[in-house]
Amino acid sequence: TGQEAHLYLASNAVYLFDGASAIEVSRIAEPLFTDSSLADYINPNSLSTAVMTSARDKAWLSYASGSAVSNDKTLFVDVEVAENPKVAVLPYGYTSLARDGVTNQPIGGDSAGVVYEVDKGGSNGGSALSWQPKTKDFTFGNKNTLKKFEEVVIDADLGGVDTTVTVTTSLGRTASFTINGSGRKRFRRHLPATMKGQWANVALSSSTTTSRHWHSVGFNVLPSGAP
Repeated sequence: TGQEAHLYLASNAVYLFDGASAIEVSRIAEPLFTDSSLADYINPNSLSTAVMTSARDKAWLSYASGSAVSNDKTLFVDVEVAENPKVAVLPYGYTSLARDGVTNQPIGGDSAGVVYEVDKGGSNGGSALSWQPKTKDFTFGNKNTLKKFEEVVIDADLGGVDTTVTVTTSLGRTASFTINGSGRKRFRRHLPATMKGQWANVALSSSTTTSRHWHSVGFNVLPSGAP
């Protein structure tokens, strides 16, 4: 949260821990944890599917309600005033919840592989995001070594979506190309000789949201001593 406190889910409530004591912040919604007759009941036997994330003073807990076997509801808690939290049950669920690594905004994924901005409202709980994963930096040791990398290799199932691949080096040089998304393939693309620097990374992007899988990515390097 914004005050460096921690929100966590127990079997009977959501708590805020400030480093000294735990405060129940879902008391106003306590029947959701105790009354199994409610349609939005949080079944303690289904908590293994529950996922949760927070952003500043707000938290989202997605869970399986009643006898549901997958997450179909989301409990929203606003603890800007911890002594008087605001709580709502949203009529949709997520299979995963997290914070975006760049914007830090809360994002959620569903079983179809679509990722949403969960704090934007709208159907399905938010605005769908395009698919834009990026690798960590690949370090090649020194400029002479990186001059020798020859091609980027990608193993991916892109769900029928043509996808743009962009390789970027530490000196700001980029190389982009589009790969056909049909079936699982191992893509190999040669890179121009002008690509050099101390490290490089790979980003995949498209404007379409659908289920895709990126299995591995790497570089092939020319043999030692090659020009």
